[in-house]
Amino acid sequence: MMDLEGANKVIDRKEIEFLVVHNTLENPFLSVKLDTLSLPYLLDIYMASSEKKLFTGWAVKFIEDLVIFYDIKGNTHVLELNKITKIRPSTLPEGFLKPSGEKVALKMGNIFFKCPQLEKESATKSKLAILPTRTMGDKVQVSEFLSNFEVGFGKLKSYQERTYLYARPYLYEKKTKLGFTSYGDTYQNPTSVFPFYYQWSTGEPYRFQSFNQLGTVPNEYVPTPEPFFLARSDVKSHVFHATFVGNLSSLPAGTDFYTEQVSEIEKQYIKPKNKIQTAPSLNYLALMGGDYGPWSFSFGTYYPNYMVKYVNSDQGIDEFREILASKVSPIFRLMYTTKNMKIRGIYSKTSYNEANQPNDKQISVDPEVSVVGYLNSFDFESQFLRAGIEYQLTDLVQVGIDQIFLTAEYNETTSSNFLNQLSFDHYITNFFIRHWFGEKVTLKLYVNFVQLEEKVFVNNFSDSESLSEFPIGGAFEFVF
Repeated sequence: MMDLEGANKVIDRKEIEFLVVHNTLENPFLSVKLDTLSLPYLLDIYMASSEKKLFTGWAVKFIEDLVIFYDIKGNTHVLELNKITKIRPSTLPEGFLKPSGEKVALKMGNIFFKCPQLEKESATKSKLAILPTRTMGDKVQVSEFLSNFEVGFGKLKSYQERTYLYARPYLYEKKTKLGFTSYGDTYQNPTSVFPFYYQWSTGEPYRFQSFNQLGTVPNEYVPTPEPFFLARSDVKSHVFHATFVGNLSSLPAGTDFYTEQVSEIEKQYIKPKNKIQTAPSLNYLALMGGDYGPWSFSFGTYYPNYMVKYVNSDQGIDEFREILASKVSPIFRLMYTTKNMKIRGIYSKTSYNEANQPNDKQISVDPEVSVVGYLNSFDFESQFLRAGIEYQLTDLVQVGIDQIFLTAEYNETTSSNFLNQLSFDHYITNFFIRHWFGEKVTLKLYVNFVQLEEKVFVNNFSDSESLSEFPIGGAFEFVF
């Protein structure tokens, strides 16, 4: 406790018999001693995501979600706890402060008949002395009053701790949206027949938060910038976070995605110059990790599937393979988040193989035909790295850019003793700009630069292709 002279004292709670509450208009402390008792409670307070502290002071009262502070200059601040964006311990050294204030005289009321000294001092006070607004003379009242401070300081300390564990008070988009996506040419995901998505979030600043999406929308954690029909959920609580992204067209793990759509793929993808088709997709990925300040690291499980297709009518070749997610692949994510910026990197490596008679849970060659007896063996290796940055230029404009590097190689031996090889490299640059129009509408424009390098050696015939394109797309969002 601090007395009116600014000196700090420790009093055993059990020894307190009476409490008297006085309300003062001005700061009553003309001198404050900074020592090992007072410095642990001296805090730097930040508001509105500013890196400049609002004030340095002590919490002196708690009223529901309000905290009353005295700062070192003698000013009083009344703040909502959840409006504070950062709380840090003060770095002031031990010494004395001289805050502006007004010396006060306090009357103790009429309960101190057991304390002659206070009774005598109270009698000598002037008529201008401040009368108490509340007196507490039994153990229950005293205990309840002190417990309120104990609970208040506990909440403040817990809140201070969480400001270290969240890069922002709220990590996700808070507003509920209904969106419509449209893309021109697609090179990795077949066009969805349901081009809508719905997203919503829940939670409070520096507490449990969640973000959810359902529908056809791009995702920043997979090796393609194109939208697909997904379910996504992100959650954050204290130091922990988790992310789930599932392809609703190919759940659970091991389910094919391209095989059932092979006829549509031929209509959308196969052009006179495009004999080779390669693409990545997934069943789902799940990440879990921890955060501290702006840094976030997570790892998890990833179930990707891949398509390789080669059509050459001159050579009588029409081969389709979907490499299914027959086992888990590890995936890692690192992010750095500030008030206006987010930088992220995602990496995963996949390895599938079977040396003796692959089955239909490993390779798919046709919706109606089994791979059993068609292949003797296969092996597949791939890895991808995706790095991106998002930046909030103004309250109305956000921009971002991602770079995707994907490389893969597929080898197989057929029952006819052909050794077939298909390899591909995808280099994709994805740029977007989002603009808010008032509070109800946002528009998002995507521009991609797609470079594909593909090589095949099938049925003793070698071929290769290179593709460079600039597909564009967009999203129109209604905000609720």
